[in-house]
Amino acid sequence: MTSSNRIWAASTQRWPVPAKRRRWVRRTRLQTHWWPDHDRKNREWIAAATPLVAKHEAVLKPALARAFDTPWEKRPIHVEMRYYVTNASAYTAIFPTLITVSSSSPRTVGPAMVEVLFHESSHALIVKARDELSKETRNRKTELPYPDFWHALLFYTNSEIVKKQLPELEPYANKYGMWQNNWPLALPVFEKDWRPFLVGKGNFREALKQIVADSAK
Repeated sequence: MTSSNRIWAASTQRWPVPAKRRRWVRRTRLQTHWWPDHDRKNREWIAAATPLVAKHEAVLKPALARAFDTPWEKRPIHVEMRYYVTNASAYTAIFPTLITVSSSSPRTVGPAMVEVLFHESSHALIVKARDELSKETRNRKTELPYPDFWHALLFYTNSEIVKKQLPELEPYANKYGMWQNNWPLALPVFEKDWRPFLVGKGNFREALKQIVADSAK
């Protein structure tokens, strides 16, 4: 064996660790050191959220279905718990609806548990409203002030409806400055044009048309 071969042979016994070995080490560390705590937090979150949802869902489901003019899903909505959720407290995939929630985020505790679960569920309900907004902007040959204007509408609608059941809730968008930083022009329009519809006045399409009329560039 040459000198260079001996160096290579020695180095492979110490580093670099083969990819399969590295994956095994990471998995072992997760299972041994992190997973028990993560699993405990996930289960604690579920235990705290379940009775809150059970208490309020009979009111919240039909209220949100009416607000978005879309029936609530007949099959149960699946929710996955994760200790970490990258760049968010929760996110949702639709068709079918699958919600993922962080159990470690300080933004999803107490009354906010209900807000986040019904907000994420409403991603499956907002489609019709989003399409109506797009249709009206095309008819008017104009644009809304924000590409994700529909998401602002979802935040507003969900928080207004949930807060009626949980007055102690500080809505997510209010608490974390989203009306000031993300959609500064949206809140006054929603208060004027959408809130009356939420309390039973007017109809779905006319309210959305008025929102576009008052928001379009």
